[in-house]
Amino acid sequence: PELSDSSGKPYLCTDEDHFGDPCRGRGEVWIKGLSVGSGYYKLPDKTAEDFDKDGWFHTGDIGLITPAGQVKIIDRKKNLVKLKGGEYVALEMINVTYNNADIINADAGGKRKELLELAAKNGVTGKDGEELCRDPKVMAAVKAALDVVAKAGKLPSLMQATAVMPVLEPWTPDNGCLTATSKLVPKTVYKVHEKASDLVRECDSHQFIGSYTHSCCSNGGHFLWG
Repeated sequence: PELSDSSGKPYLCTDEDHFGDPCRGRGEVWIKGLSVGSGYYKLPDKTAEDFDKDGWFHTGDIGLITPAGQVKIIDRKKNLVKLKGGEYVALEMINVTYNNADIINADAGGKRKELLELAAKNGVTGKDGEELCRDPKVMAAVKAALDVVAKAGKLPSLMQATAVMPVLEPWTPDNGCLTATSKLVPKTVYKVHEKASDLVRECDSHQFIGSYTHSCCSNGGHFLWG
């Protein structure tokens, strides 16, 4: 079934394309059968949340049907974020699109060839990684690079970045920004990078999160891409 075709959620059972690959619909995966329980043990509220009256278990996984009829998991429902205007955005869609930009992961301390090249093209030379990340011309160029891939990937305008700001401190399990398996911990990132949160409030229109080497504010929300 559709997640919600009336509220603008991006994954629909009528979809025929997933980032260039054909599919026969996308949406939340529901399962039902003899091998599926009828609820959680002594957790009536959670049972009511995840099981419907017809016995279907709503897994929380977002999947698609391949042309061969197979189910492929592509996202988690919790990664769909509701904006203030009521629209839903899919973080996976944003991440996949912006990860096509060469500047992604060109951080100040390690792999910075792309960052240096981008700076040189804009007349900025002789600066170290941190100085480059604080240079307005470089940040404008980063924003322009993101705009190019957003347009190429046909990313909806409400999911596009509208500002960038540097995040120079690396995200690691030691500072709590990443889990032991290198997964992003958004709440900790918000806390560590309070200035990014300030930028979000200044552009307060939408709110959502993703990951990138720098912080990107999109329509008042923010990507914290890393």
